[in-house]
Amino acid sequence: MKEPEAELPSPREAPSEAEAEVAAWRAQWASLKEEAGEYEEGSWDERFACHDSDQALENWANNLWAGLADLRASVKRLQTPESSGPSQGQTAQDVQRSFQSFKVEQSQAFERLLGEQQLLEDALASLGKRFDSWVGESPSMRQRTGSRSKENLNDSDDPRGNAFLEDPELLQLKTELRELEAVEVQEPSYGGWAETDHQVFVRILRVFRMQATSQCYARLAFQFPDLSEAALADHVKWYSDHQARQARRRMLLARWRERRSFLSSQSRANEKRNQAPVRAPTSVPAADEEKGSSNKFRSQNETVVT
Repeated sequence: MKEPEAELPSPREAPSEAEAEVAAWRAQWASLKEEAGEYEEGSWDERFACHDSDQALENWANNLWAGLADLRASVKRLQTPESSGPSQGQTAQDVQRSFQSFKVEQSQAFERLLGEQQLLEDALASLGKRFDSWVGESPSMRQRTGSRSKENLNDSDDPRGNAFLEDPELLQLKTELRELEAVEVQEPSYGGWAETDHQVFVRILRVFRMQATSQCYARLAFQFPDLSEAALADHVKWYSDHQARQARRRMLLARWRERRSFLSSQSRANEKRNQAPVRAPTSVPAADEEKGSSNKFRSQNETVVT
């Protein structure tokens, strides 16, 4: 028995090329709309983060001044006559412990703010370069100069430079910093990509919370159709290594500044100690000298009489 032939759709039922193109545009529009929503959500998160940073800065400043006020009040209490007595030593120890705790807290806050400062400087540098591209320049051909001025690691212009140059910890930190800078100089700018393409890459990666998931790779492949998946994976690895080097550099710089500050304060204390005036031996008053001579003469006469 002959099987019935499949009926073909009539020309009215078959979709035209225009309808297929419209359907494809609608699908792409839906994808772009979803991505725009993610960008908008991310922008709101950044606004809230900015507000939280302002509030955190205000709280930190309030805690800083409150802690300093407490320390000053404790020191003034030690200077009053009422604080003298058996409890004075315990009070002094409490003040010293409070001072050390306050110092540690402020050091940790300084390192945390230093990292946030670096992120803000990088963001400002990126926005500045984007503005340059908007006004007609071609920053993609420009060599990267860095988002911040380099730290001056040469201490020869410092009057206490000898102590800095001979300190083993500072020498080790400067060696590691220069090694990182040498790697950054040898690396191509933006991993060999154009600056505008790299900025788009970073924005897409931030949409996916800096996680190189399969959805992230799909979005990157859609944005960069001329690049293979291996090329995208290489750039993801380069960017991850670059971020790790930047984090390492910030940590080394924080330790370098802290060590320099410690050596500077120690050197100033030694200079003050060396420049302190030496007290001359006190001379015996003339009246005391005459009194001693008369006593000596009297004792000699008593010896003769006896």
